[in-house]
Amino acid sequence: MIHHHRFGRFLGRLLPLVTALTIPLSGSLPMLGPSRVAMAQSAPSESEFEEAQTELGFAVFQQLRRTQGNENLLLSPLSLSMALAMLYGGAEGATEEAIARWLGGESVEALDGSYERILDSLGELSGDVELAIANSIWSGGEGSLSSEFVASRQRHYQAQLQGVDFREPSQALGQIHRWVSQQTQGRIAEILSTQDLDETTVAVVLNALYFAGDWTSPFPSENTEMRSFTRRDESQVYVPMMRQQLPLVRSYQNSLFRAIELPYGESERLGMYVFIPQDDVSLEAFYEQLTAENWQDWLRRFEWNEAGATVVLPKFQLSTEVNLRESMQALGLTEIFAPGADFSGLTNAAFWVTVMRQQLYLEVTEAGTEAAAVTGIGGTRSAPISVVGDRPFVFAIRDNETGLLLFLGSVVDPSL
Repeated sequence: MIHHHRFGRFLGRLLPLVTALTIPLSGSLPMLGPSRVAMAQSAPSESEFEEAQTELGFAVFQQLRRTQGNENLLLSPLSLSMALAMLYGGAEGATEEAIARWLGGESVEALDGSYERILDSLGELSGDVELAIANSIWSGGEGSLSSEFVASRQRHYQAQLQGVDFREPSQALGQIHRWVSQQTQGRIAEILSTQDLDETTVAVVLNALYFAGDWTSPFPSENTEMRSFTRRDESQVYVPMMRQQLPLVRSYQNSLFRAIELPYGESERLGMYVFIPQDDVSLEAFYEQLTAENWQDWLRRFEWNEAGATVVLPKFQLSTEVNLRESMQALGLTEIFAPGADFSGLTNAAFWVTVMRQQLYLEVTEAGTEAAAVTGIGGTRSAPISVVGDRPFVFAIRDNETGLLLFLGSVVDPSL
């Protein structure tokens, strides 16, 4: 089942992605009974749930920028955490505890309930926004997966169960990629290769997220012009730059950066947060301060600025593949990738995760809807803010109601 809501005609952002987990077979062992670690059974509060997902997202993002810092970066914390949560439901013992540390330490039952509510909430989006989230489990044959595991993933995550013959990798891959393309409106065609699948593969777990949003205040296309963008090495490239004046914005600036929120649709529930380092601050220096704790503190300091803002941002497209297995192993989550992993709540076969990957696509353009009127805003008058993205910057797309991060990225060269 796909959770989505769509209105509007003009596409402001295309953000499809797929997170994939593949699991090979290695012999068999008896199905074990429940042995859940002692964790809180009550559902985590919204703030605890947001905090855990935010910490996971920034930890992985920081790991990526250390290894790919000279490239444009893009990650979906929401897709990653949801795929891990689906897998969490089949983990036992030390493997379960290892995953739990990255999901806030909550029990499977509590976390499943939180994601079920998140899916329902995101399905209620209104305005010129489309957000579709789809989950699927690809099984190598009848009886290879625990019926209890499959039922719980279907109930809480609306996961589709698909049967494939992994002994025919090309055929299985074709089925998987047709599903991927369908869920991402054709923006992502592939996520795995034939080398990722063989007769030892037990299952593939997929989470697909597609987002298309119109700016609440569109950038007038007649304002777009070629301007220089300064890369990290101080070289310059000319790219199309969008520009607009906003009479009222939510913004925050300090000695480290200038930041602004650009909302989507009439409801403004989702927004892109753009952080541009101050002129005397390097992107590396900003990265060093980009932690989950600081992120939460900065968001609390955003205020309505009645003096308005000048916003200049490049048009750009990002298409990237993220090797999450390498990142998660570097961060210390090694148990799920080792032959001794315990996923006996998922199947009676001994297996471990061999592939953990995200494929992402993002496009930013001028398009959007007419701005909705904003009235009744109080507070003291502020000085106008100028946010000019003519050098590397960081952005995040956030659900302001739940606090969850849909996407986190940085642009170091919009011409790529």
